[in-house]
Amino acid sequence: MRSTVVAWTIALAALSGCASSAAGSVGRTSVETTRVATTTGTTSVTMTSTVTPGLVNLEFPIEHVWRALPVAYDSIGIPIGKIDTLTHVVGNDGYKLRRKLGGVPLTRYLDCGQAQGFKSAETYEINLSVLTQLQSAGTSRTTAATVVQASAKPVNFAGEFSACSSTGELEKRVADVLSRVVQQ
Repeated sequence: MRSTVVAWTIALAALSGCASSAAGSVGRTSVETTRVATTTGTTSVTMTSTVTPGLVNLEFPIEHVWRALPVAYDSIGIPIGKIDTLTHVVGNDGYKLRRKLGGVPLTRYLDCGQAQGFKSAETYEINLSVLTQLQSAGTSRTTAATVVQASAKPVNFAGEFSACSSTGELEKRVADVLSRVVQQ
């Protein structure tokens, strides 16, 4: 999995300067170059990926939103593997699943490419990371930033995990469910 720490550091630095910006306006782009040696020479493959946190501003104090966040994750079906009370981060920084998340096909949330006519998110083993960080934006306002990262590998064949991209739908779902739960 790509460096979640780097993604969070950049996202949070941007959040501190623009907590009132619209959802999806903060992002991180990374460039990864791989050199492949063959019998005829060396070639390079460059891949660019962008991690864009889903943002939602809530008109509630951070303590209230903090209590609602685990309930929102449970409602979506994301097992909580990380709770950091100092940085207000909740989520799971890597768990394996296949085909569905909380009854929703993973193809709605992830684009992992295609193999043999099927979307890889339907047939591959997925390693998913979903983390949400809260930041106080005044005494009665909180910004929640959710970052989704994933990788996939074939189940029946040897192979390494390869990066997937988020469709943005899981970040929106976390924001929508959190918005509903915090109002209860």
